[in-house]
Amino acid sequence: MDQSDALQRVVRAAIRQRQVVQPDGGGTKGFLHPAATDAVLVSTAEHDGILHYHPDELVVRVRSGTRLVDLQETLREAGQYLPCEPPSFGSAGTVGGMVAAGLAGPSRPYVGGVRDYVLGMKLILPSGEIAAFGGDVMKNVAGYDITRLNVGARGSLGLMLEVALKVLPIPEVVQVYGLECDPSLAQEHMLAQRRLAGLSASAYCDGALLVRYQGSEQAKPTFEQALGQGFQPVSSAGLAVVRDLSFAHT
Repeated sequence: MDQSDALQRVVRAAIRQRQVVQPDGGGTKGFLHPAATDAVLVSTAEHDGILHYHPDELVVRVRSGTRLVDLQETLREAGQYLPCEPPSFGSAGTVGGMVAAGLAGPSRPYVGGVRDYVLGMKLILPSGEIAAFGGDVMKNVAGYDITRLNVGARGSLGLMLEVALKVLPIPEVVQVYGLECDPSLAQEHMLAQRRLAGLSASAYCDGALLVRYQGSEQAKPTFEQALGQGFQPVSSAGLAVVRDLSFAHT
């Protein structure tokens, strides 16, 4: 539902009263930046919905209050996903919160973070005006990159209304492998495997090293051979659990 006008009125009223504006979506990122006691909390939770999505373009534009789980489900139905794997914090996390916090998942060292998948956005600026930056195309380099500057800015540069994101096809094969070992051996493996083709995530948790392969069925045996002995296929949910636990204990 489009709440742009209502949100702009709230922001402008706060400006006139010289009050601090604190954007809020699903209320899941408070541990990163607690709101000032005198801040006006401006919720984008009802400002949601997918505005533009044609899978063949690999671009989706959504309102900032759109829940991540809803976006991910829509993408999944079309065989696509957000490669940066942001944590959804249950079902409450929003796209605006993802961008404002800049939190990514275990694939970040291999495919990039949230910043690498944001193409454009629309904001309510600190002046109260609405402005659009970037676009809905892969190559858009005109002017200073305000769009990416907002990633991780926690809403300090404006209240997000819309975000355009690059998405990719889900890999043919996604398989996680586990090896029970001590931390020193896990570190050796991680250093040796860091340039392994197809490696998309790795983590050490509860005495086990988890590594993930993403790629074609044809290349999978080569990856398994390069891993070495001892690695066994495990549930692909393991790395998501590690990611969510790490943020839950931040």
